Amino acid sequence: MSNPYHIIDAAQVCFRDELDSDDEDVRRLLRVMRGKKIPKKDQDLAYAYDKYRSTLTRAILNSFLLANTTYDIIREATGIPMPVLAEYQRYFFDVTVFRDKMERIEFVEQECRYCAPQEAMFLKAAIQNGPDYLVWVLNGKPKHHPRDVIEHHMMEGYFRSQAHRGTEITSDVALQAHRWSQTSHRAASDLQRLDPRDDQDALAELQLKLTTEDKTINQETEDAPRPEDILH
Repeated sequence: MSNPYHIIDAAQVCFRDELDSDDEDVRRLLRVMRGKKIPKKDQDLAYAYDKYRSTLTRAILNSFLLANTTYDIIREATGIPMPVLAEYQRYFFDVTVFRDKMERIEFVEQECRYCAPQEAMFLKAAIQNGPDYLVWVLNGKPKHHPRDVIEHHMMEGYFRSQAHRGTEITSDVALQAHRWSQTSHRAASDLQRLDPRDDQDALAELQLKLTTEDKTINQETEDAPRPEDILH
């Protein structure tokens, strides 16, 4: 299985057995771990090491990285500077080892067998809900337009409404599926009423057609009608 901890794991073995390493990344991390005088160029790494040593902070940062969250979003949510986040990912949670999403899911499944419930919650949320949910959990400041919320409920209700397939039509599962279908329908109706984008697109297309120069018309004597003259 892919191991995003490969650098810190190697460094911890050397630290425990009082060994050195031929790998420059491992040697650099060992200097920080051994508490020797840390040069200015390694200050961000030392900062990242402090974050790694906190179990909860480690779970939160790992979850953001598992969800492919950009550094600027993580910084805004956690207050940790972007250079420190870059060092954290490189040395403590190298998500580049995952070749696809399935490997990330397998990793989370394994991790959740041994970690605390709160840590597991963050890791599962990274896969199931994504960065927006993690940001909301941390600071309660979602950045969603109301139409996005309605659209989410529409799709959630739509897919949950299919849960009755293969069950008796009179079963409790079928009844709950029908209720989800109604929820999806109401959300779709609200979205259609509140979202003017389709109407705007149609108007823009009409304006384009009406204002495009027609070579078959004498432009000096006959102008194209304006959209507002037709629509009102």
